Amino acid sequence: MEILVFFVVIVLLTVFPVMVAAKILGAENSSFFSCLLVVIASVVANKVGIALVDNQLLANIIAIAFTALCITMILGAKYFQSLLISLLSIGLQFVIVLVLATIGFATLR
Repeated sequence: MEILVFFVVIVLLTVFPVMVAAKILGAENSSFFSCLLVVIASVVANKVGIALVDNQLLANIIAIAFTALCITMILGAKYFQSLLISLLSIGLQFVIVLVLATIGFATLR
């Protein structure tokens, strides 16, 4: 049961915000599996950004740029639209975590 809850929370925190942001901003492809692929590519982009530079802020900027490139290729959005999808999904993830923390499901530490 705990594993099922874990996977639901992971989907809620990662794939769902990308799907919502892609639909709001009008990406051509916003299916679940495409958004799951974008999330996986985003993790890889984050690792590449950290490997390229030591500065955390610059690494995050590089990761967002790489993620937007992945969104462009996978979801069929324009690059600026992809940047907005990336930033909006980060914002939605933050809001979801705050809501979960408020109802006592997660703690912010």
